[in-house]
Amino acid sequence: MMKKTAISAMLCAALVAAGLSTSAWAGEAKVQWNIADKQVNGDSIAKIDQTFAKLAKGLPSGFQLEVNVSLLKAAVEPDNSNQISKSNGVDPDSIDAKTSASRDRTPSWPRLNFDYVLRDGQGAVVKTGQEELKDMDYLKQARARYGEYEANMVKDWFRKQQQSNAFPVASN
Repeated sequence: MMKKTAISAMLCAALVAAGLSTSAWAGEAKVQWNIADKQVNGDSIAKIDQTFAKLAKGLPSGFQLEVNVSLLKAAVEPDNSNQISKSNGVDPDSIDAKTSASRDRTPSWPRLNFDYVLRDGQGAVVKTGQEELKDMDYLKQARARYGEYEANMVKDWFRKQQQSNAFPVASN
């Protein structure tokens, strides 16, 4: 029995390495990043990539979601004095101006802008669009790690697309 398990594990690893994972039998996503801000955390990008890939698996077999990201303003960014830590409970307007002289007073909520093309199994265009996602109430949510606020915005957008029948749903 142990030998069969080892062989199965090696076969699965070989399939994944060859790009033949189970996602090949469901929809898939291809995400391109064309953002000017090089200060964005790589973990945020990875989380958003994973989110698009996971959501695309909910599309029918052969469908492909092509996404071109043009703007990412993450809620949690490295070395960003504009961000307010929710864990410290400090009201941003009560911070002493002397200790945060470089702090920008303009709102900085998470934003994600992208164009997309949804193609069916034959490569025909099903839907195209341009999205500007933002969450001005992100501070009301539980504390999150890099990319989680933005991933939640993508999940909400995708769910709305499927609920409105703009995106098809994979049949089980």
